[in-house]
Amino acid sequence: MYCNRIIFIFVLSVFSNIYNINCGCFCNSCKGNTTSSNGEGIKKIIIKVTADSINIDGKNLNKLEGDSKPKGIIYISYFNYTNIYNVDDVDFNNNYETVIEDDSIKNKHYIIAFVEVQKNIKELGRYIISCTNNETNGLFLGCKTIKKILLLKSENVTNMSNMFDGCSSLKELNLSSFSTNNVTNMSFMFSGCSSLKKLNLSNFNTNNVTDMSGMFNGCSSLKELNLSNFNTNNVTGMSYMFFKCSSLEELNLSNFNTNNVKYMYSMFDGCDKLKGKVTTNDKNINNKYGQFIKNANK
Repeated sequence: MYCNRIIFIFVLSVFSNIYNINCGCFCNSCKGNTTSSNGEGIKKIIIKVTADSINIDGKNLNKLEGDSKPKGIIYISYFNYTNIYNVDDVDFNNNYETVIEDDSIKNKHYIIAFVEVQKNIKELGRYIISCTNNETNGLFLGCKTIKKILLLKSENVTNMSNMFDGCSSLKELNLSSFSTNNVTNMSFMFSGCSSLKKLNLSNFNTNNVTDMSGMFNGCSSLKELNLSNFNTNNVTGMSYMFFKCSSLEELNLSNFNTNNVKYMYSMFDGCDKLKGKVTTNDKNINNKYGQFIKNANK
């Protein structure tokens, strides 16, 4: 009887291990290092940020210094406010959780971003950017080597003008975790992002924004843009907002209110392919650009 019980336990143990192997669970990621919100056991990267360091899944990373700081990631005026961490050896798996630990930056302006940079013809560099400057206007200004940006955190920032201006190689821009609640200036924010084909701004809060001039100026690869969630009640400037969006075929401005807009020059100039659909109920846009919208909607 005793032997039978031992045999039974042994067989049960073998089958249990076989089951785990077949289910893909016989691995390090199943040993308490996963977040399983949907039952799939997907690893979630925990990024903890302090004023002086970044910790990724228990690994402390030192910021790059001096000549080792790669060029073309941030605008030079931000070097004194920004820490750049090399994370080439980190597998993020597109599943992030950002934690701010240091009280000295918790309630201040800050941006935390993951970027991929074309270091040379064959090599991509992967970095975490932590910027604690009061303003982030022009943070990535003219960074032509950036291929991908994922904004992990943005709090209390008020000025985002020219933030991605001139990022002509940027193809992926994930703003799903982006906070814009306190932003007042978005002028030329995406200007010159000529390789960007998709832009989801559905989470944007524009309640406090006063300037959207040139916001999408030169976004020549965008085919559609849905800004139906935009609150423009306080906006005073929209000139050149969609200037030279030469591939744009569909534009949703259904919630636009331009009663306070003073400057609306050349708003749609160069939008030669906007023949699909322009959605707007705004009387000022219709009065100024009615004929253009009418032709676009033919």
